[in-house]
Amino acid sequence: MAGGWGIMRYSTPTEEQFYQSLSPELKKKVDQVRIQRAGGDTALKSALEDASKSDQIVWAEQLGNSKSPGGGRRV
Repeated sequence: MAGGWGIMRYSTPTEEQFYQSLSPELKKKVDQVRIQRAGGDTALKSALEDASKSDQIVWAEQLGNSKSPGGGRRV
């Protein structure tokens, strides 16, 4: 079992090694995806920061749309 882990550890490239082995076209695509992922969280982060400064519930809009706290289910 330890032998299999060692072989996997030795033969699997790190993220940096994998990135360096990509073609320039794929590197550009990977960079674009990384930028999009990094920028996508800013809206959520700003909403959370604004809500933390007030007593407002973050998901208050969604809670107001539901009929009951249980989602209308009967137990």
